[in-house]
Amino acid sequence: QYQQVPVNYTGDLTFTPPATRAKIVGDLATSWTVSPNGLTYTFNLVKGVTFHDGTPFTSTAVAASFARRKAVNQGPAYMVSDVASVDTSNPYVAVVHLKQPESAFLDYLASAYGPKMESPTVLSQHAGKDNAQTWLATHDAGTGPYYISSVTPGQEYVLKSYPKYWGAKPYYTTINIKIIPSISTQELELRSGKITMLLHGLSTSAIASFRSDPSFHVYAVPTLETPMLWVNPNSKLLSSSVVRNALAQAINRAEIVKFIYPGRASVAKTDLPGRRVALEPSGRQSDLQSEGLG
Repeated sequence: QYQQVPVNYTGDLTFTPPATRAKIVGDLATSWTVSPNGLTYTFNLVKGVTFHDGTPFTSTAVAASFARRKAVNQGPAYMVSDVASVDTSNPYVAVVHLKQPESAFLDYLASAYGPKMESPTVLSQHAGKDNAQTWLATHDAGTGPYYISSVTPGQEYVLKSYPKYWGAKPYYTTINIKIIPSISTQELELRSGKITMLLHGLSTSAIASFRSDPSFHVYAVPTLETPMLWVNPNSKLLSSSVVRNALAQAINRAEIVKFIYPGRASVAKTDLPGRRVALEPSGRQSDLQSEGLG
């Protein structure tokens, strides 16, 4: 369902496409300021936005969305764990007070995994006993260009364009998202034209087959993924560092790359991917110079 989030929901901030250096820009917030002590963030909000249930987007929604993420307390709940309160006295100004300074707070809000704005009306009416988790599995509460029109569990999600969407009008009026657990079935339906694209999961031989077929286009983009083999040092067999080192030395990483990821990977030298987005010495130098430190 993660691929649905950007079309069903929007957040206060977002990142520009990383053609050069991705920058934080406003989404549902037009501008923002940060207090000198790093404890208060003031967001000026876009006016005239409505959620898919018709509820107006205001600072109340910011407070409710942050509160729900903390209450659900899963995955990226840490992104708002330092939020002490949200002042909603002005409907179009959300003043967020933190318990302690968090240098990554704006990055969290702009992240694809960051808190998206949810209708406080929906969250209240369908809270149930799980903070609306059950209801939101087959519905949405966002402000994005598409809303969930219908769901056939285990088979399909149907998205419809939201006529009152506040941003650029979406190109498609309907999007059908098929749920096909089997990668073999996905491949067959792609070849037959029943689906138009696959994002991942194909075997090396299948990728090679598609590359050789002129009726298909295969695109490869760099990722920050590092496949790993995790071991439990508390187990009796692996409690010895000698055994763990022997296991590590017995794995031929070069052969794995050659036969499992041919042309699509390199042997890792650390637990961090080679394309580290934070590694930009020239950019850091210019930043320091702008502060009179270069």
